[in-house]
Amino acid sequence: MRTHRGEPTTSESIFLRGMDDDTLPGGGKRDVWVSNGDGLSIEDKDQFSGFEPETRLLSGGQVVSATTSEP
Repeated sequence: MRTHRGEPTTSESIFLRGMDDDTLPGGGKRDVWVSNGDGLSIEDKDQFSGFEPETRLLSGGQVVSATTSEP
């Protein structure tokens, strides 16, 4: 999700959606992982749906700050 806070500053957030283990059309299961800017990979489990592992503030297209967290 991107939120414009006046040009040229933009906030970007990554959200988990709980898609891991969802059933695929052929009957298999999804294996979904999301990485944050620190290189941490988080399995996108249902219990983490809506969790925000990273928020970045960009100015002129460049990252000026980032906040990362883990569940």
